[in-house]
Amino acid sequence: MGDPGAGKTFQARHFMRRYGNGIILSLEGGLVSVSDASIPYLPISSWDNQDDPLSFRKACKWLASAEGRAQNYKWLMLDSLSELSDMAMAHVKEGLGLSPGKEAKANNFKVWEDYATAFLGGCRWLRSQPLHVIMTCHTADKDNDDGGVDHRPLVQGSKVATQLVGMYDYVFALTKKSIKDENGVDQVARYIICDAIRGYQCKARDPKNRIKPYYATDDVTTILDLLE
Repeated sequence: MGDPGAGKTFQARHFMRRYGNGIILSLEGGLVSVSDASIPYLPISSWDNQDDPLSFRKACKWLASAEGRAQNYKWLMLDSLSELSDMAMAHVKEGLGLSPGKEAKANNFKVWEDYATAFLGGCRWLRSQPLHVIMTCHTADKDNDDGGVDHRPLVQGSKVATQLVGMYDYVFALTKKSIKDENGVDQVARYIICDAIRGYQCKARDPKNRIKPYYATDDVTTILDLLE
């Protein structure tokens, strides 16, 4: 997860260089940072709209088909979970006959139950695929009771966000800050946070303690290499 411009989509370049053939499920359309890298992508604009040439569910069915398997992808990027969350919620509301943005007090429990089932189910399906899976997400910032700021994945529903973090072995955050070099020239330093520090809901299931809390890098594959 990370703020806009942190380098989330750029990770696809690192994955291609490290693992080879891969594909991006693009829900945001912001692939400028990898536009010259010749990485295959599927443009997705809905959860399961029958009029949509390529919805999320259609893309998943294609990936699981003989044709999709024949592509021999080594990695897959979903960009991003924030957009997928919105699509899942819109799909659920449409299925319940609710217009986008309309309050559904009478069906509030049903809306959130169906949304969590659909969204988290889709995430679990992608997680189970036999290849490297990376999912990007925007960051939601919220003041905590200790006077600090908590940073979690930006998806609809705080409980769903907590469940999302718990589903994965590795939840990292990309951050950046302005610094000055030895000549006083402004530079941008990038870091990857791998543990629950500075309010970030990050984690790494690493029983051998090979991963540090953070690294001064923008390439997540260098961290994953430590686990192999």
